[in-house]
Amino acid sequence: MPILLPKPLSKFLTFGALILLPVVPTSAQRYLQPVIAQIQTVNEVVYGQATTHNGTSQSLAMDLYLPVETNPAPRPVMMFFHGGSFVGGTRNDAVMTQLCQEFARRGYVTATASYRLGVSIGITTPLDAEFAKAAIRATQDAKAAIRFLRRSVVEGVTGQSGLNPFAIDTNRIFIGGYSAGAITALHTAYFRDTTLATPLIRNMLRVVGGGLEGLSGNPAYSSRVHGVFNMAGALLDSLMLQNPLYPTVHFHGELDDVVPFGRGYATFLGNPIIQLDGSSLLHPRIQRLGARSELHSFATLGHILTDNVTSNFIIQKTAEFFYSVISSAAELAQNPLNLRAYPNPSSDQIRLTLGGEWAESSTFHQGLTYQINDALGRSWSQGLWQNPLEPLSLDLASATAGLYFLRVSACDGRVAELRLIRRP
Repeated sequence: MPILLPKPLSKFLTFGALILLPVVPTSAQRYLQPVIAQIQTVNEVVYGQATTHNGTSQSLAMDLYLPVETNPAPRPVMMFFHGGSFVGGTRNDAVMTQLCQEFARRGYVTATASYRLGVSIGITTPLDAEFAKAAIRATQDAKAAIRFLRRSVVEGVTGQSGLNPFAIDTNRIFIGGYSAGAITALHTAYFRDTTLATPLIRNMLRVVGGGLEGLSGNPAYSSRVHGVFNMAGALLDSLMLQNPLYPTVHFHGELDDVVPFGRGYATFLGNPIIQLDGSSLLHPRIQRLGARSELHSFATLGHILTDNVTSNFIIQKTAEFFYSVISSAAELAQNPLNLRAYPNPSSDQIRLTLGGEWAESSTFHQGLTYQINDALGRSWSQGLWQNPLEPLSLDLASATAGLYFLRVSACDGRVAELRLIRRP
């Protein structure tokens, strides 16, 4: 949770500035690779206002990074929240700026949002209660920021022209963060049932006021998200993870002594604050409940995940994860048979699952045939999926890196198709 930053990765830009980036090949894939040549920043966009820990009023703002495109179709959003133990940090730190730039270059509208910081620590004030309140305030603000995005589509934004001035797709809003920001993002997505919280948290919710949604602005709009990026974050309790769940990708150092990798105490200046469930517990529960989850742990790292090698790995794996999420969603719209492949892209094993209307189909008893063709239409593999009620594992380790097309057929003539990507 403390702010732990590398050397600045880029300069912070003022309103309307353009980041000039190298032109990339037109064959590059949007959302997976950096296909955007220019990015425009829109800074200090006020999304709400709220009361701080000491009773003052604070305006809440975000910075947006927009892919520069002519008449763009609505684009998915990635919103990030900074670390800093809920007492420090800024939305335009080097970590947030790099994430926003990298994913804006890949075609997302990205944003980094401020939230209320600070605790009131006195002689008789328990640390766990104060930091619980700080996390609640941050979560309320994050929900208001998401509601602002939806409001911008319907009502526009002061200082911007027209409705939906940022050209966003409100059905594809992904949130995430680092450390305290990841804790904020996880609770924004998954803290929905107060009966699953401890008595301390329920009491602090009453003290802060406003309930889970808070009073930070943009009421009457939804704060629902569609995916989560978790970089060294945790939840108060993994049992908070209840359906509906969203695709979630986790990055965590196994030696983290600030935010626990498993069950343990989050610390502030070396002092234990409150027990949390880290990524190693969240990941399997999300999977058990039937949602997509991917965990990347670092056996030799602690809380700091910001060196260049680790940062580049996190960006690449996050791009692959959400590219797969977006591709699967697009295919599902044309695929009522609900064929899914995960992980996709992959460098070795891909697992196929089937659901939807076929879940009750008698064709299951006769099995399904599958065929995989390469990008030139040549057959690479084919076979029989004998029991489609169970996942089918396909081994792509011997395949050449690139794009493949999977076709699954039933004896009654119905088919489902997916794109598979073999990573180098």
